[in-house]
Amino acid sequence: MPGAESAQQTAGPLELAQRVAKKIRSRGARGIVGLSKAFKVMDDNNSDDLSAEEFSKAMRDYRISDNDEEIHAIIQIFDRDGSG
Repeated sequence: MPGAESAQQTAGPLELAQRVAKKIRSRGARGIVGLSKAFKVMDDNNSDDLSAEEFSKAMRDYRISDNDEEIHAIIQIFDRDGSG
């Protein structure tokens, strides 16, 4: 659907954050415990941190985005300490 694709490419930070939260909730993540479980699934190397690669893969696997620029913007929203 062309309209949906365009809307995703121009999504702002708040919309991106809401989309991520909605997708995680739709997979059963409720509250801190559910979110913690979701991130453990995403943490492929069991480092207790998500690398940019792991996060990008999760965004694609969860079908939140497959747009590299948008994924980078999502990382910027959630990477508060700048560690990538």
